[in-house]
Amino acid sequence: MKKLGWPNENRLKIINKALLVSILAINGYVVFLPLLPKVDYAVKQHVTKPVKISADDGFKNIDRSRNHLILPTIQLDEPMLVSDNPSTVHRGIWHRPATNLPDQLGNTVLVGHRFTYAGAAVFYNLDKLQVNDDVYLVYNQKIYHYIVNVSEIVPPSATEVEAPSEIAELTIYTCTPLWTAKDRLVYVAKLKEVL
Repeated sequence: MKKLGWPNENRLKIINKALLVSILAINGYVVFLPLLPKVDYAVKQHVTKPVKISADDGFKNIDRSRNHLILPTIQLDEPMLVSDNPSTVHRGIWHRPATNLPDQLGNTVLVGHRFTYAGAAVFYNLDKLQVNDDVYLVYNQKIYHYIVNVSEIVPPSATEVEAPSEIAELTIYTCTPLWTAKDRLVYVAKLKEVL
């Protein structure tokens, strides 16, 4: 019967190198995973054209059968989730329940994450949105066309961003800077037209 002993020195070197390569690969993945959406966004900007939505075609290219938010500048088209359950924000764009819906005069507030432990979230690229950009919110088969007029960063305690308004407006916010919940990145858009 053959004795089992320690592997010879060459085998140990091979195992050691394989373990080192595995550790480096896993660490590289963990370090660069949060950056992949930025790289993907940069590539898309050079490869694809921004979504063009035009009244000239009667907005035929917009799906009116579901409630969703469209931010053409950052190529975002995601469902708007209406629920009283705060955990809904983990699934996408959440309409804050204490605020108006688009068909009511006042402040409609939508929130979403930028980054979660699972990776990039719905508002990862929200910081690319700018003043004067178009925003479309489809709700109950109507298209609400807004124009961004405010972009600001506020502390989490600035609950006035959800305050009622006497005009029809849309407030969108998320955490900032990326990977933290230190502040809130807030956009306010005024209603231009309903189609």
